[in-house]
Amino acid sequence: MNVVKVAPNLEQLEIASCKALTDFGLKQLITNLHKLKFLDLSGLKAADYKFLEEVKEQKPDLLMRKLHITDWDIKKDCGLRVPLRVIKKAKKKKGKKGGKKK
Repeated sequence: MNVVKVAPNLEQLEIASCKALTDFGLKQLITNLHKLKFLDLSGLKAADYKFLEEVKEQKPDLLMRKLHITDWDIKKDCGLRVPLRVIKKAKKKKGKKGGKKK
């Protein structure tokens, strides 16, 4: 299924560690997603520095993130993202367990 046809108004796209994506596919996404504002390319081998410079020339307002991800990071990452406020709320609830009040 083509992402451009399904979600043409996409503003943020995180395709970190997607090994099947080639530089041609990336170029098509970036060219055809006109409202794209943020793109995470962490761990993509197709997104080298030469490619990033080409994208920056084509879309200077596009924010991009490219972190170096090792195989170890991928094994321990389940792909789920939990907002920090949810984690803090869960920790507060754990601390409120207790016995009887006097």
